[in-house]
Amino acid sequence: DSEPIQRIVRISPNGKLMATGGLDGVVRLWKFPHLTKIHDLEAHTKEIDDIDFNHDGSLVASIAKDSRAIVWDVTKGTKSQELSWTPPAGGKYMYKRLRFRIPTDKKSKPQLFILSNSIVPKKPSYLQLWDLEQGLIVRSTSFRETLSAIAVSDDGKFVAVGTMFSGSVDIFIAFSLQRVLHVPGAHSMFVTGLEFIPSKMDGPPITSNSEAAVVSISVDNRICIHSIPYRHTLPFWLVIIFIILSICGAFTLCSYLGI
Repeated sequence: DSEPIQRIVRISPNGKLMATGGLDGVVRLWKFPHLTKIHDLEAHTKEIDDIDFNHDGSLVASIAKDSRAIVWDVTKGTKSQELSWTPPAGGKYMYKRLRFRIPTDKKSKPQLFILSNSIVPKKPSYLQLWDLEQGLIVRSTSFRETLSAIAVSDDGKFVAVGTMFSGSVDIFIAFSLQRVLHVPGAHSMFVTGLEFIPSKMDGPPITSNSEAAVVSISVDNRICIHSIPYRHTLPFWLVIIFIILSICGAFTLCSYLGI
């Protein structure tokens, strides 16, 4: 018998594992690059739409056209948890894309970004940030159109989203989902892929004077780079000096007025 078509492929961050998602709804784990099968992860009833490893390769998450999101234990080859939520106003939603958030420190909890699109027209779509320890959505931001692509920066600071109809690209601060860049109509058709440029590179930088940059592609045959300018902030010591001077100035003014 021929093997089912595998339409999604992801390599673990350490390069030792590969996950594939098939039309049969099965996630297959392989040793990489030897391609020796380790586990068949069976739970989905329809074809896999997206899969992703967490930062250390201990977990893999999958979403499928059966509207289910499942997190798997890679070592045991078993289901760790299934994520579910109650859409507003009884709407019907389907998960589109997912990416693990890369932790910014050793104490960071495992978190997962998921794009959820409404099956019913004219309903908002959502970028959701899930806390896997609680199994709950801790941050969410809505869009007026269908979402099609997602990427997370390698330092865990930013997440980017591409849209279906307007071809727009948005970049958010990862932990707060505060929008820091909006590029309307970046493409004339829907965004098919996003990827952040590595924050640390041995060669010359592709972009200059930017905090982060994301590459977007589309069926309009264009490749675009979207950069976030450095956000200028005051040094902490300067803020302290300003506060001290303000307090001294207030006391001086009160003394002068005899208050």
